[in-house]
Amino acid sequence: MVDINMAFRDISDVYDRFNNAEAYMDWFGLMFQLLPQGTQRFLDLGCGTGLLTQMLAALADEAVGIDVDSGMIDKALKAETVENLHFEQMDMTTLTFADESFTLLTAFLDTLCFLPNLASIKQTLAEAYRVLKPGGLFVFDVWQPEQMTDVFDGFNYSDVDEKGALLWHSFCTSEEEPYQVEHYLTVFDERESGFYERLETTLTERTYELETYRQALMQVGFAEANIQLLDEAAWEQYPEFAGRFVFIVEK
Repeated sequence: MVDINMAFRDISDVYDRFNNAEAYMDWFGLMFQLLPQGTQRFLDLGCGTGLLTQMLAALADEAVGIDVDSGMIDKALKAETVENLHFEQMDMTTLTFADESFTLLTAFLDTLCFLPNLASIKQTLAEAYRVLKPGGLFVFDVWQPEQMTDVFDGFNYSDVDEKGALLWHSFCTSEEEPYQVEHYLTVFDERESGFYERLETTLTERTYELETYRQALMQVGFAEANIQLLDEAAWEQYPEFAGRFVFIVEK
């Protein structure tokens, strides 16, 4: 099994270069529509290098971004420019925050899909329930199963910029977990010497049927009536949500 921390650390220095930051506006736009005035404290699970977290921090009095990957957090800390925001290295399955200490939680960009199994997803959902205030919102997205089998299986992508290139190949990899894929990433990164360093990493993602997520949310305490799903009609307004289940859950 791929170590999440090591896998992302290997590409943390180039992550933002080949990630479409403009796409973050879809997540920001959704949260701008959803959030009531007076969101006091916001927690972003799996914040990565923190670009999206910095945008979302504008919607809250205080914001915290956490990520298990030390390389990502180092990048986030160096880029930290928002006064009401701070970052911490932390495992989302074992949060160290007090009970009922946040009014909003997010886990965007299929963060939960990088967890190693369903048990760790349930543990994260339980922690989210624990630290969320009554009436608070937990908003997260995960891949739909069809994204794994119909899009990612055999997926190939490449990109170049002024400092190097990215090669990305994805395949379904497990008969036991049919909605599991491995992304093989190779980056050629130019150094001061003019030579290119080759960086390689493998990222494993998995997802589950919609009902599996619903049941997991209810098992940790969320009421069925408070579990909503963003309608697929919203994909026209927010194209980055295509192929994802976007959950909007109230405690």
